Amino acid sequence: MNKIILSIILLFNITIANSGAYYNYRNIEQPQKHFTLDLVNQGFTYIDVSESADICGNKSEYECFNHTQLSFYFPKNDRGLKEGSEWSVDSHNYRIAKIANSYTWEEEKTYFIEKKIQQSKHLYVYSSFRGLIAYSLYEDEKINTYILNGVCGFLSKSSCFDMLSANDEVMN
Repeated sequence: MNKIILSIILLFNITIANSGAYYNYRNIEQPQKHFTLDLVNQGFTYIDVSESADICGNKSEYECFNHTQLSFYFPKNDRGLKEGSEWSVDSHNYRIAKIANSYTWEEEKTYFIEKKIQQSKHLYVYSSFRGLIAYSLYEDEKINTYILNGVCGFLSKSSCFDMLSANDEVMN
């Protein structure tokens, strides 16, 4: 009985966390530190402080969010991207350090993307199916890593949410 209740709570949390409007990422060492991307209100929340963020529109050549504390740009046309590919937006220089091919729910590529700003190094883990999965900041010999709280992250395919809905129907 406890396993059933725990499964329902977990599924509910994953469904809420992956509604397609809000994406929550938690620090793996200090879970009280987290950030949320709010696509409905175009906001960025770090712990309990919310501010506006820019979300790239249809006219942009990038999928993105941009906030003073955190930004991520990924080309809408990912054909031809390979290890070592680079792009630059507003003095943010991105480079694909590694690409891993996998098949989870459908064929996907996972990109390990680096960005350097002054003395800090940022690493993004982005899946062509699940969207932004993780983010790490290397600064002053400290590493802060944030992991997606759920299955489908920012910029995930709609089929990722369809997969969640299908699993939800199987559970009912």
